[in-house]
Amino acid sequence: GSIAILGTEGTILGGAYQEKLRTRAPTVALEAVACPLLVPLVEEGWTRGPVPRQIAEHYLGHLRGRIDTAILGCTHYPALKDVLQEVLPGVKLVDSAASTAAVVRQALGPGTGTDTGILRFRVTDHVERFQRVGERFLGFRPDPVEWIDLPEAREPFAMKSTQENR
Repeated sequence: GSIAILGTEGTILGGAYQEKLRTRAPTVALEAVACPLLVPLVEEGWTRGPVPRQIAEHYLGHLRGRIDTAILGCTHYPALKDVLQEVLPGVKLVDSAASTAAVVRQALGPGTGTDTGILRFRVTDHVERFQRVGERFLGFRPDPVEWIDLPEAREPFAMKSTQENR
């Protein structure tokens, strides 16, 4: 059939999903769609109702009847599954976060059952916001959270200076 990859601008521009799918299924029609406003909607808890529906319609309405599968290429997007299914009725939604978690679980193994492990939360943004949003995803308030500063980004992730772009 035909597949849409839904993601943030960075995910879509990075092209990893497109590359992997073209390698595995070169004849499948692909369409990659950046949906940047979906992340802040989820982070604010707006996962149902007319606002997320209108935004999803804006980004995805043109896909209705043209695709049979949509890959949710962002960990936030499964929180909008109901809205996305309304906008894309009959389309199979693939939760990449669940697939990633399954692969990580398989790689780590079942564990011993005696060690509960240690959770460490480190953020480069607002600690309180992370705790609020994290609680929606995790079902508990992440604590303690440590704010960290990262070194300046290098190519290919850093933006070229204005001088270089002239």
